[in-house]
Amino acid sequence: MKGHVYLLAPSFFPIGVIGAHRPYRLGKYLVERGWEVEVYAWKYNFYGVEDSATQRAAERIFSDLHYEASDWERVAYGLMNVHRKLGYFLWKAEMPYQGYHWGKRVVRAILQKHARRGAPGVLWVCMNPYGPGVAAVRKARRAGLPVVLDYRDPWTINPYYQATRPSWKIQWDRKGERLMLQQADAVVFTARDMRDAMVGEFPFIRPKSYVVYNGVDEDAILARLQTGMRPQKLKMIYTGAFYGARHPRVLLRALADYIHRFGRQYELLMVGHGAEEFQPMVRAHGLEEVVRCRPPVSRQEAIAMLEHADVALLINGIGKEYEMFIPGKFYDYLAAMKPMFCVGGGEVAEWIETHDLGVAVPHREEEIIRGLRRMYERWGQFQYGQEVVRRWSAARSAAAMEEVFLSVLGQKVAAGGE
Repeated sequence: MKGHVYLLAPSFFPIGVIGAHRPYRLGKYLVERGWEVEVYAWKYNFYGVEDSATQRAAERIFSDLHYEASDWERVAYGLMNVHRKLGYFLWKAEMPYQGYHWGKRVVRAILQKHARRGAPGVLWVCMNPYGPGVAAVRKARRAGLPVVLDYRDPWTINPYYQATRPSWKIQWDRKGERLMLQQADAVVFTARDMRDAMVGEFPFIRPKSYVVYNGVDEDAILARLQTGMRPQKLKMIYTGAFYGARHPRVLLRALADYIHRFGRQYELLMVGHGAEEFQPMVRAHGLEEVVRCRPPVSRQEAIAMLEHADVALLINGIGKEYEMFIPGKFYDYLAAMKPMFCVGGGEVAEWIETHDLGVAVPHREEEIIRGLRRMYERWGQFQYGQEVVRRWSAARSAAAMEEVFLSVLGQKVAAGGE
């Protein structure tokens, strides 16, 4: 065994949100590489989405899987049984930071366990929320346990966050984030542009900042028959949430114009939170027979739908500040080996174009129309296999995360610690 990894991952299975996949995938391959990984997750599921099959798999992989609840969490969940929106609001409005009280309680238990073991260990905090990270650096650093902060999304420079919080809360969180980053031993980001944006805001993290991509679970790669024969209509699918600047308004206008010029060469299915809100726009553009909108479905259903699609749709937010994100569904689309049509820029658009995974275009109608035409004409050339998918394997990402752990442990030994 190389050492103990104490993983704080509030969003973990059976909660089937996208944030649960990163710690599961990387943790799984870290175990294969000889680390003992213990997981600490929220007890209650405020999202209402379950992935029990993956939870059972996680119970077989990890040495321990703890579900802990703070007093605040218990109250909020109890209120949800009376009024869901009030309970959810209370849970999100936890002060000083969401998940902070839970983090204090869990880290205290981890430190007691770690002291009894007397073996090398790392505290890996997979955020968001960010409160557990604030609690972790305050407690663990005093006890000499290295802390690795894993930013799944940025915190106070996140444009989605800034659009939904009052200025006083942003300023409050900014102070907590700065203190947290100063005391952390390493800070990990899921995208290059996200890391660069964070270093621009907090230059002191540059020497201890890393990029570790999410990666594809190789066990989830689908085996599919590739005929290379283009159907008369390409079935395009989007699986995921619509929110803020991540929306299909420009795409729908472009699709209506495209059909007027070239005929019905596409069918689009949008599945996820917020999809049904675009039904009036679908009708306004006369796309009722072309575009269907469906509410969220289980992960298993979404993958089954994806398997029968011809093209997978990615949408990044409009504006440079949104291009730092690599949508988590990119890795699901890779696992399904589907040609991708990406609306928006950033690193993920570079990957798609550079590696012939599909077509990437900016949020401009004429560019989208040309991109749709290019996808239709060259669809067969964007077929790719498992050897391409494995370039983004979660096993490689786990190896990169291991290097981060070994680095902070080495620094600890050099400083005269354990």
